[in-house]
Amino acid sequence: MDDAAAGTKTAVRGPGGRTLDAVIDYRSPYFVGLRTDDAHIRFFGRGSWGAPLGVGVHDFAPDADAEANRTAWQDRLNGVFGRS
Repeated sequence: MDDAAAGTKTAVRGPGGRTLDAVIDYRSPYFVGLRTDDAHIRFFGRGSWGAPLGVGVHDFAPDADAEANRTAWQDRLNGVFGRS
């Protein structure tokens, strides 16, 4: 996905191994914004400041649960980056 630009359709693995169908709505060397049918998901590098990867999830689903989203994404990132 190194050359994927805004407007590109993609599928990414989300929490629980779910496949999320998304569109890249913004991309720079340090930021990727994804849009799904009911959420905006933002990944941003904060390495320049000595901080870890940041993730923002804006879930617009009628049954959205902020705490469940936080836990699910934290578990996903822990799995990817090997933290427990």
